[in-house]
Amino acid sequence: MSLAAGIERSAVAEPTATSVSASSESSPTIDAKSKEVFDAISAFYDKQNSISSNAVLKVNFSGPMGKQEQTVNSTLAVTRPNKLAYSAVGTQTGDQKLVCDGSKIWSSMKAGGGMLNVYSEDVAPETFEGVRRHPDLALFDGGAGQLDMFMAFLTPDAGMASVQNVKSAEYLGEQESEGSKHHRIKLTRVMRELPGMPEVPCELWVQSGDSPWILRIIMDADAFSAVLAPQTGGARIEMTATLSDWKAGDVPADRFAFTPPSDAQKVTSVMKHIKTMMGQPETDAMGMTGKPAPEVEGKLLDGTTVNLAQHKGKEVVVLDFWATWCPPCKKGLPILADVVKSYKDKGVVLYVVDNGEAESKVKAYFDRAKLDVKVMLDGNKSIAAKFGVGPIPHSVYIDKDGVVRDVEVGIANGSDEDIRKAFIAAIEKALAAGGSTPEKK
Repeated sequence: MSLAAGIERSAVAEPTATSVSASSESSPTIDAKSKEVFDAISAFYDKQNSISSNAVLKVNFSGPMGKQEQTVNSTLAVTRPNKLAYSAVGTQTGDQKLVCDGSKIWSSMKAGGGMLNVYSEDVAPETFEGVRRHPDLALFDGGAGQLDMFMAFLTPDAGMASVQNVKSAEYLGEQESEGSKHHRIKLTRVMRELPGMPEVPCELWVQSGDSPWILRIIMDADAFSAVLAPQTGGARIEMTATLSDWKAGDVPADRFAFTPPSDAQKVTSVMKHIKTMMGQPETDAMGMTGKPAPEVEGKLLDGTTVNLAQHKGKEVVVLDFWATWCPPCKKGLPILADVVKSYKDKGVVLYVVDNGEAESKVKAYFDRAKLDVKVMLDGNKSIAAKFGVGPIPHSVYIDKDGVVRDVEVGIANGSDEDIRKAFIAAIEKALAAGGSTPEKK
């Protein structure tokens, strides 16, 4: 297997059902000095309206097929509140782009001498957090997660957002290299873009002084290689991302313009297109269909508490993982709420699970929206972790026996009626599967 195939396949592989343990819900262990550095990065980035940088990702691959070396060069520019221009070029990975001009977001990939040449276009998320959750970002981030880590520091409440996937952080000291000083921090992160969502250690270098730029991310070769062993045949992988040429200041508007590659095919999703090419069926994130739903107890926006077990034997439950920054979420929810309302007499209930936002922000949105729905708060994303939620919207349909019968990520393409039909089909499947078989609508 080529290096490109191994890394690329790992990026699109579905996580396994057993990989999210109780540690996914526990608070991270971060020592005082590491937290001080994180807070300094957040405070510094908060003051910047526009930022740009360059990066080099180097991968050394030693396996049954010999040694390979890969270098991916990339550029990054961002402007608040949601503009981004990311471009990466590598001999084996091809040309990759993710561009958001504030109104629309595009991604494109051209590789294999033109055998793969596709792009997608969608409505732009309203915030960097939304851009960060674009499904193609994990595909383009190369495994080291350098782009995701940088984007995390641009999100609201960045001090916590930047470490939301970190399980531990240990300060290793300050050292000088190439004429400048930097902090060294050992991180153990949940790598959501890798198969099984494993916890993988890495070393983070952060520039000392008044400009705490992220300089380097060095993956733990032993742990990283072990995670990818099923895809790479047990090869050893050494991966380092080096970020440089950081600049704070205005980024020209034309930097956020996008032109599709010549002769490129337009697809609904670059990620889904590649998965189809590789023969990976569209399945739910953790292979949960047909399995009992995890036990969940959550606080609702109205202050009450609900346990999903209380619906077992009586009602079909729809969980819609959602956020205020997500345009497809906001487009689909009123339609889903209306569909569920029409199934009320057949025992169907809906919980909108807000994914990682502050209660005040969620309340303000639903006060304005006037939607008659039950909103479950998941500020620490512990409920989302149980259901393997990555990109949103992410809808889970649980039958009356408490078994997951369908999982849908995103919303159906087409008109509002097409979206409605997709929701109805999923609900009908859950109704037919569990408890007494209902009369078909």
